[in-house]
Amino acid sequence: MFNQIKNEWSEMTTLAKVIYPLSLMAFAIFMYGVVINNPLIGGMGMLLYVMGAQMVQNDIDLKEEKEG
Repeated sequence: MFNQIKNEWSEMTTLAKVIYPLSLMAFAIFMYGVVINNPLIGGMGMLLYVMGAQMVQNDIDLKEEKEG
């Protein structure tokens, strides 16, 4: 499993390497909103998390497309 994560990390571009940890922090914000039962904070965290994950996936797809 560690090798799979290492391979995925090496495939990411610099932009994705910056966005990925921020996306995980947004997931932590979502979980905080769930714990304190505040849908505004939870919804904001989930939105940021999904946007970050989508940006990372698009970045990886573009890199694969360029490589052929």
